[in-house]
Amino acid sequence: MVKGNILMTVSNFHLFGGHGSTITNLCLGLNELGYKTSIGAFSFDSELPLGIEKVKLNRFERIGGKNSQFDIIHNHHPIMNYYSLFSDKPFIFHLHGAANTIQRFNLSTSMLLCKRKISRIITISNTVIEQIESSVENIPTDVIYTGVNTKFYNTNLPVNNKKGNPQLLFVGVLYSHKNLKAIIHSMPKIIEEFPKVHFQIVGDGEKYVELKNLIKIKKLENNIELLGRISDDELKSRYASCDIYISASIHEMLDLPAIEVMACGKPVVLSDIPVHKELINASKAGRTFSLADKSDIISKIKEVYAEKETLNIQARNFAEQNDWSNVCEKVSNIYQKII
Repeated sequence: MVKGNILMTVSNFHLFGGHGSTITNLCLGLNELGYKTSIGAFSFDSELPLGIEKVKLNRFERIGGKNSQFDIIHNHHPIMNYYSLFSDKPFIFHLHGAANTIQRFNLSTSMLLCKRKISRIITISNTVIEQIESSVENIPTDVIYTGVNTKFYNTNLPVNNKKGNPQLLFVGVLYSHKNLKAIIHSMPKIIEEFPKVHFQIVGDGEKYVELKNLIKIKKLENNIELLGRISDDELKSRYASCDIYISASIHEMLDLPAIEVMACGKPVVLSDIPVHKELINASKAGRTFSLADKSDIISKIKEVYAEKETLNIQARNFAEQNDWSNVCEKVSNIYQKII
């Protein structure tokens, strides 16, 4: 017997990025728990995995009415909240956070107009709740971190990409807010402390050329490697080969690579923005450093490197708590409360 028929909604579906990965893994995990899942979107840039039904939405077509085949609408994009106004079904808003002015406007407007129709909110971190705190009122809200595949990312992977001691790693799209220039500028001082240090940067983006030129200007080619975008199989090898994952980001709603590297049993050194503090408090798998104190990053690398054996265990434990199987169980418990 099917536990429930679930429609995941998003404006545009693609497998890459936090939204697409979350929706896909939730659908696959919920199917295993006995649900029937579908993905509804205005457009699809990626094919859906086997077992997930595609629903092409029309901007002027009502979904979730009394005669709808779906038991729950589980939405992942603020614009899609407006469908709740015309739905008689339980409506969950899964908030991934608003990263820019347009996204924040869409979020605040949709919450203002639709909050009385939203049955429940799921957020990917406590930090995200602050973006909607004034709009939540009496809507039940659950924090569920984005999941990780702890079978794919694990502690038994071969170490075949280690080029330094310690080996540092960053993974992400190379945007300004990732603040990688701060780490590059700190590298000469880090090298003084760790002469054999090596830093691998995985990702592509608007700052790639600028970062490449900066590395060349500072003559750090032997200590910093820009890898560009790589496959998931190579990525897990990079995770397995690093000693410490590091991020100096000035803005995040979560930090999925930090959780993925924890699944490989690796500690983290993260900037002291709210969500990074939240992750460190929850995982006990590393340290945060002050963005205002240029020497603090070196101190925290030293601390984490000295304690990495203990931190490795705590990192893996936290990742296992947030394996997709556990995340889907948490979502299923929410479904059963409102179906």
